[in-house]
Amino acid sequence: MDFIQAICHCGDCKKISGSTYSLSFIVPSLSLVITAGNPKVFSKTADSRVSIDNYLCGTCGTALWRDWDNYKDLTIVKAGTPDEAHGVISAEIPAAEAWVQPVHGAEQSIAD
Repeated sequence: MDFIQAICHCGDCKKISGSTYSLSFIVPSLSLVITAGNPKVFSKTADSRVSIDNYLCGTCGTALWRDWDNYKDLTIVKAGTPDEAHGVISAEIPAAEAWVQPVHGAEQSIAD
């Protein structure tokens, strides 16, 4: 797996993105390399009662990536949609706003 594009509608992703959903890509944790800067971590318990570590730019506070217990070996990078991916997943569908349309061709995933 290189990475997976993901659109999440959970409450935590809505809050961190300031929008009705969050665009991310999921990568193997060992493939993430920090080349500059010193990210700061903000840890919290998500609405789903799972522990999440949010890594933010130490200078401007931009959300960079998340690590959480549901994805032990994966990292959720907060970024625009990459040019290449194996597929798109639209997660937390019950939490999506009623007027947000599903992404055509995306696998629809409902979290536990």
